Amino acid sequence: MNTKLELIDLKKKMKPKTAIDHYEFFAKEYDPLSKKHEWYSPEVLFGLAFEFVKRGQKLLDIGIGTGQSSLLFKKVGLEIYGIDGSNEMLKICEKKHIAKDLKRFDLTEIPLPYIPKSFDHIISNGVFYFFKDIEPFFIEAERLIKGKGTFNFTVEDLKGTSNQEYVNKDNDLISERITEKVGVHVYRHSEKYILSLIKKYNFELLKKMEYFAYNSPTENRDVYFKAYVLKKS
Repeated sequence: MNTKLELIDLKKKMKPKTAIDHYEFFAKEYDPLSKKHEWYSPEVLFGLAFEFVKRGQKLLDIGIGTGQSSLLFKKVGLEIYGIDGSNEMLKICEKKHIAKDLKRFDLTEIPLPYIPKSFDHIISNGVFYFFKDIEPFFIEAERLIKGKGTFNFTVEDLKGTSNQEYVNKDNDLISERITEKVGVHVYRHSEKYILSLIKKYNFELLKKMEYFAYNSPTENRDVYFKAYVLKKS
């Protein structure tokens, strides 16, 4: 067989690597690696949202993973519901007894499998940077949050990363790159883009904060996130 044709045939068989593939592979290492690489984003997001939550309320964690971002909310008395695409991560989360209910679900398949007005609060930490278009999550937050509940999430910030590392998308609102070694597409979302979605889906911006999120073991650099705390209007 011609070498060129062999390469073409191989490419047809190969599927692009997804974030789920990545997390399925290293799920058992996720918690210890989080500590090693200074992943304190769960504590940051909890600290920003804490004043708006009450014991007994229901919280949905989109991309719950091993449950790190929900743990403190559970400790102060919230009822946790989690959804994630990785079966291996959910197995670890289940053993921690953090969530009342866990669902395995492909987060690209909106709508999420919940009825309207199911939750008082929604969080999503370290998830949105795997999605180019995060508008569907705003649509779902508007649908699923009852009353004047909160929508709390993080995106990768521009700080600490040169523009040359990204392929620009959509007039600087969204940028894309492929992480070295891992091969997963990740995205940055500008504040201008986030603010446009906040306005479009009738949320009120309560807080925002830029912070050091973790030291990337695959790229040997500091990664910065921006956290947003929104209230449903």
